[in-house]
Amino acid sequence: MSVTALHQVVHSFFQAEREADQDLLLGLQVVQAFAAGERLFAAGEDADSLHLVLKGCFAVHKPIGLGSRSQVVALLEAGTVIGEAAIVAGRRRCSTVIATDDSVVASFSRDALLKIEAIAPALYLVFVKKILSITSLRLQKSSDRLALVL
Repeated sequence: MSVTALHQVVHSFFQAEREADQDLLLGLQVVQAFAAGERLFAAGEDADSLHLVLKGCFAVHKPIGLGSRSQVVALLEAGTVIGEAAIVAGRRRCSTVIATDDSVVASFSRDALLKIEAIAPALYLVFVKKILSITSLRLQKSSDRLALVL
């Protein structure tokens, strides 16, 4: 992914208008590529980073309590976040996330998120509101699916 394309995605997701905010975000992220079938993280690991999907798709696998079996509960594509539990210190991953095709993420460590909060609190607030919006939509979809089952 080119620097210009990355800049546009970060600007769009974070609504970062100020160049200083954009530079802060671009400086604190780590861009990672994942081949299809490669694991982003596993259930039980420390939730120490948040990932913005730039390209591709990831399957979210939830353990179902029967040995090592799991169920795919979501497919997350470009423009969304994965691992938002990283915002809350001391959390563990509750799912395993695997790339379904070649994918790219911009990762922000918990320390990077704390730096954003300290240096640019208004930007951090926009970021948290965006994540709350995404989480709310995911919860609504889960509730709708559960209602169909019950």
